[in-house]
Amino acid sequence: MSTTSSAPVTSGTSGIASNPCPAKNETTIRASTGSLFSVLCSVDWPKGVKSADGKGKVQDLDYRTEYSLEDCIGACIEYNQDRTEDICRGVTYSANLTAAFDGGQGGNCFLKDRIGSYFPSSDTTMCAGLVGG
Repeated sequence: MSTTSSAPVTSGTSGIASNPCPAKNETTIRASTGSLFSVLCSVDWPKGVKSADGKGKVQDLDYRTEYSLEDCIGACIEYNQDRTEDICRGVTYSANLTAAFDGGQGGNCFLKDRIGSYFPSSDTTMCAGLVGG
């Protein structure tokens, strides 16, 4: 008898990590610093997409491997420490590690310089933007 585990993976580069969607769609997450991030499920903000405010295009600041949306947001907060320019204002997180790494992305948590406009994606991809950022 074989069993299939649906527990999220917490290491490595394959499988599905923690995926809070669709339950967290259009909710707000409070980071450890108190900063608020608005969550959108099944959305991507790829590099080059128009920003939500129409002022420029989204750029990737950095990418990481994280195993939860909260840790990805934490990476954005950490990136901003001691910075006054080029600060992280949002993230794109993919819970599907296999797709991210087999696709050659090198990570599944992308730190963004701005909040992007709506760009539909899979149900394992989500974005979170700094409220007021």
